[in-house]
Amino acid sequence: MERKVVITGMGIWSCLGKTLEDVRDSLYTGKSGIIFSQERKDAGFRSALCADVERPDLKPFIPRNLRHFMPEEAQYAYMATRSALENAKLDQDYMDRNEIGIIYGNDSVAEATMQALDKFREFKDTSACGSGAIFQSMNSTVTMNLACLFKLRGINLTASAACASGSQAIGLAYTLIRSGMQDCRKPTYTAWLHSTASNHSLYVKTIPPMPAVRSTATVTVWYPVVVWQQ
Repeated sequence: MERKVVITGMGIWSCLGKTLEDVRDSLYTGKSGIIFSQERKDAGFRSALCADVERPDLKPFIPRNLRHFMPEEAQYAYMATRSALENAKLDQDYMDRNEIGIIYGNDSVAEATMQALDKFREFKDTSACGSGAIFQSMNSTVTMNLACLFKLRGINLTASAACASGSQAIGLAYTLIRSGMQDCRKPTYTAWLHSTASNHSLYVKTIPPMPAVRSTATVTVWYPVVVWQQ
């Protein structure tokens, strides 16, 4: 028997805003999150345009020894996921008592890999890369970090298909829950979904009913949604 699947919560961390309300207002008023980056211009990029995404401060939420494993992508995802869980009214006690899974779409982790390689070439010693380098450079770094931080016991999966990564994550979670392939001990099952598109000329569809955002610059959009079986 097929199950019904519903979306119960959403969160976002992007150049258009850090809350659903901020992003909605930015879209309705035509506010852009794209800036001119002198750093990109100096580096030789043909386009100096990029998204201005604020780096979150994780110190109030995550201890230093755990932040060491989180690249920039995972930091954005953590904040968006916190918002999605609050929106869905799911707390840690619920997650501890139920088998919760996580599925994210993440197209690349190029920056962490480049930084580790630069340090290796400079010092000729892999220890210079740091103990967190390998975890930051894994494409599954987002789900790996979030699963540990939120103490999840369900499926842990990362979809990687460039700009289609997010839609694949949503489709996979929907299919697993609807078909019953990902079952759990309790009568509900949840999965977190995330859509990201970065370092591409892209056409990003945002959360309905918001209009689409088109850009030829570097854009990062993070919005997990919490879904479960009903």
